[in-house]
Amino acid sequence: MIEMKHLNINFGDQVIFNDAHFKTCPGQITGIIGKSGCGKTTFLKSLLYQ
Repeated sequence: MIEMKHLNINFGDQVIFNDAHFKTCPGQITGIIGKSGCGKTTFLKSLLYQ
């Protein structure tokens, strides 16, 4: 299982994520969707570096 709790990411004064939570289980297909610039790549990088 991948689980992330209380994720906070800021770029300068701009808040990207504030107390975000995420959980996914093995064998489950999970997609991350959203508008351009909403933080999808930032979120995925935070999963890799934590």
